[in-house]
Amino acid sequence: MKKKYIVPISILSIVVILFGMYFIYSNIQAQRFFKSHQNNDSLVEQSQFIYKNKWRRISRILSDLEVDYKTNNWDQFIEVIYVSTNDGTFTFAPQNDDYILMSYSFNRDTYVKLKLEKNDQIEPSFDSNNLSEEEIKVYRKKILDEYRDLLDRIYQNQ
Repeated sequence: MKKKYIVPISILSIVVILFGMYFIYSNIQAQRFFKSHQNNDSLVEQSQFIYKNKWRRISRILSDLEVDYKTNNWDQFIEVIYVSTNDGTFTFAPQNDDYILMSYSFNRDTYVKLKLEKNDQIEPSFDSNNLSEEEIKVYRKKILDEYRDLLDRIYQNQ
């Protein structure tokens, strides 16, 4: 083999190896979500892969489920997911790998928000003034149930 072919072949083989490693890494990341969902890990841990949107796989699943979402233009991470029902709109927004902001609004003036920590601890956030404590608890449970339902639908449509 001539010397002039050694460098291009070496560069090509390095590029092929790097693409293969990236592909394998992305598949491992995708499997982490499905394994964490099967193991019933915390909701924040299950959500990490969803929001990172590797290979835009989750955005395709969300589009198939007819769920609205907003992605970051730079890295295609999912910034916000909107789930609309007859009663109102659920909004799920990751802030980092440690917590997710969630809200439920059923008209312009009435809403409930919460911050879900990594260990599934709920930290209260701003709520409408016209809701009682009992109603707020009911709506917070409704938010978490809707989010679990969304994760289940994503898992089933993999």
